[in-house]
Amino acid sequence: VNLNATQAADFFNNSTSFNINTLNNAQYDRPIIINIKGSSFNIPNTFNMGNINNQLYDNLIWNFCEATFVNIPSVVKGSLLAPNADVTLGNNIDGVLVGKDISIGF
Repeated sequence: VNLNATQAADFFNNSTSFNINTLNNAQYDRPIIINIKGSSFNIPNTFNMGNINNQLYDNLIWNFCEATFVNIPSVVKGSLLAPNADVTLGNNIDGVLVGKDISIGF
């Protein structure tokens, strides 16, 4: 999935959650990459990045490929890549986090 900056802003601001479906809710063993373009993201606390089926989030990668700032107050399921960004998480992550500068508060 590729989201440009405008699409990403709409996605995070107008959604509270989303679903990723596989055939018959079967185990899925391929990477699911969500490429999010744009430089700065302040994800609303109403957006739930943790509402993902357990069979899928091990393969999910949130790729903030252009970001220099990412703030996520909710739980994150899957891995978060933001190698050029200052990343602030307000809760835990169930995956790998790559960022330039990382702050996690509970």
